Amino acid sequence: MSVACATNGCETVQTSRYAELAGVPVAALGLAGYLVLGATAAFRADVARAIGLASAAGGLVFAAYLLYVQAAVIGAFCQWCLASDVILLFLVVTTSLRLRTD
Repeated sequence: MSVACATNGCETVQTSRYAELAGVPVAALGLAGYLVLGATAAFRADVARAIGLASAAGGLVFAAYLLYVQAAVIGAFCQWCLASDVILLFLVVTTSLRLRTD
């Protein structure tokens, strides 16, 4: 199955050896991270806010590594990965602000 991609790099990125970590697809790890962020958003407790920020920041650090891999190793970019990177950056900012409020 081919992935719709305007950059023509999604297929290359998603079939590279970097598309899995310890046998788990990186996309599944990202989905799990977004689910954690969604779950923490449902709670007002300080610990939930801290977990949300830690999840978003950890995801952004991993995304930065994967962005480096796309640029320096694979030589192709996945538009969906880049979109996720932008969303993670936004989530780091919003979860930081959320931790500071109340």
